[in-house]
Amino acid sequence: MHSAHLKKFDATYVLTAGNVCTRVITSWNKNTELKALHPFLTKWEHAWVFVHNENKNHIIGAVRTSTLKGILKTLISQTLKDFLETEVTSIVETTPLNQLYLKNDVHVDWWRDNPISIVTNPVGTPIGYLDHGASSRTHMRHMLNKTSQDYLMQNHWISNVASIASELEIPVYLIGGWVRDFILETPSPDLDFAVEGDVVALVSTLVDRFGGACHEFTNFGGVHWVISETLTLDFTQCRKEQYTSFAALPIVSRTHIDGDLYRRDFNINAMALALTGVQFGLFIDPFMGLQSLESKEIHTLHSMSFLEDPTRIFRASRYCTRFNMRLSDSTTEQLQHALATIQLKTMLTLQRVGIELEKIFKETTPSHAWTLLQKWSVWTQWQPHWNSISLHNTTTLSIQPTREEWTTCWWMQLCLALPMEERTQWKDIVSIRSNGLKLWNSTPAQIHKMTQALSKIDRSKPEAYIQTGLILQRSTLLHWLLISINHPEFLELLYWWVNTGRHRNRVTTGQYLLALNVKKGPMMAELLQVAQNVAWSGGDEEAEKTAIQSHIHKKTSPS
Repeated sequence: MHSAHLKKFDATYVLTAGNVCTRVITSWNKNTELKALHPFLTKWEHAWVFVHNENKNHIIGAVRTSTLKGILKTLISQTLKDFLETEVTSIVETTPLNQLYLKNDVHVDWWRDNPISIVTNPVGTPIGYLDHGASSRTHMRHMLNKTSQDYLMQNHWISNVASIASELEIPVYLIGGWVRDFILETPSPDLDFAVEGDVVALVSTLVDRFGGACHEFTNFGGVHWVISETLTLDFTQCRKEQYTSFAALPIVSRTHIDGDLYRRDFNINAMALALTGVQFGLFIDPFMGLQSLESKEIHTLHSMSFLEDPTRIFRASRYCTRFNMRLSDSTTEQLQHALATIQLKTMLTLQRVGIELEKIFKETTPSHAWTLLQKWSVWTQWQPHWNSISLHNTTTLSIQPTREEWTTCWWMQLCLALPMEERTQWKDIVSIRSNGLKLWNSTPAQIHKMTQALSKIDRSKPEAYIQTGLILQRSTLLHWLLISINHPEFLELLYWWVNTGRHRNRVTTGQYLLALNVKKGPMMAELLQVAQNVAWSGGDEEAEKTAIQSHIHKKTSPS
């Protein structure tokens, strides 16, 4: 039973062979020598190798990939036909699965007699295959109901992609966060697509029909459909990733949608919606992400997840915060193992950490995500100086910082918490922000200078506010926030400055001084500061002029 806030599925829909088959199939001539398959088998991830006759018009059998790998080094002179394990049957993609399990109204184990079966389209062209893995996928496929399908098609861009994908017969899937948010019935800003087939051909056709530009990124099989300055849709080749070492960038190769979802970070992000042909509206959930959304418990997809990409630790805190979820016990154990294994600065660039922190700071309640990182001992392991930091988002000062101003404050809190000798080592963490390095380098010295000067003020004396004004007159909202957080002993002076002092501007102008024959230069600046001091003390225009006259007299009188 789905929770009320989740999308509903079509309870009457019967899954077909095409819904659950592995939609990638490659066959080899029966006379192919095993040694010729060596490059193929080193990259091949599927369970079966199919074998066809000389005319390529009939698949005569199949052999397990694991079998061929096991004998490859010792029997390389033999051919595929020597190792056929089973004949293959054929089934049309539209065949309902419940027809496979019933014979004369009696339930049968269809898979026992049909360990491998080719799935064809209605005209007989192979599109994939069924094996025992397909049996398990029957519990991880659901069809959206008509209302949800109509909602998908109301999105102009989804409709266009689905139309062209169906025309080209290229399987395309909505993936990732958009699918998760769609199931949760919450808005999502991004549309991401995974493609089983020629992704460049698909996007190029979309550009021809609907305009825009096609930008290809060959390293990861990605293509951007740049529609306008404000709208870009991402298409990626369904791919698997192989990590040569912890935290390294992956080596990628092509795969099918289930294999592509396996490379995702968490099961709630490893869901897809099919958009092509009769598959349209099929919800694919191989790692039980729907169940996690209902139980509010996040799972990684495999035990090496955090080790392969430690930035997933930061993402975990974001998702737990955003969706009010928790990590499963096994996922928490994996996280703790990764923290104890990974040396942050040698295995993960600070820029990558900075990108993740910036995303945390953009969450609605970033302090909750930050608290989780502390609870999980992330900073105890990686940067103990940040373990006691709290991300404030309210202040008792009479100011209303914007979200961007708070974010800048949080970054500078990280900077100020570091010992001086470590700040330079960690500066790259803020390099992803505009003006970030400049603030990182300058703010600590500015705060130190201000607080040192404030500490020398005798608050019992009348000139205390003048001294405060002189110290803070060039300060910014960022300085006020940081002083209020890190140096509460100066709050009284800070309150006066923010509430009163910064609004008390002198009335006297340079024109008045020119009329007194004061030339522009150091003397004029000095006299204008005299007037400002009077304003900070609460004096009016007449008091400013009196003080100016007195100062001029003092300067010009013989000593």
